[in-house]
Amino acid sequence: MTGERKTTEARRRINAKYDARTAKKYGLKLNKGTDANLILRLESVGPVQTYIKKLIAEDIERQYKVYWIGGDRDGELVGIFEDEWDAQKFAKAFHEEHESEFDPTWGGVGITGPQGEDVEW
Repeated sequence: MTGERKTTEARRRINAKYDARTAKKYGLKLNKGTDANLILRLESVGPVQTYIKKLIAEDIERQYKVYWIGGDRDGELVGIFEDEWDAQKFAKAFHEEHESEFDPTWGGVGITGPQGEDVEW
């Protein structure tokens, strides 16, 4: 085996280990007949991964978000919901389950609405 080939194989193994730890991969199967409009759109947008990630990010912005308040995890998103009631129900259960982990002076969970407003629960 040449030195270049060994380096390439070693790099491939390192990348595979890194991806296994840090990445999540999704596949998408589209039917050329029934999904022709989707295929046409995806072929016209440039990098498909970037386009799909942008659509998902925009969708998340229109949802109710439950997030961690205080401590090392301040601001960490823990749930996304279309319905305010579902977000409130989740926030209550999440708070009860993780109460011992919250900062005793100011900690817990918060909810923001589709326009970024704070939601009482």
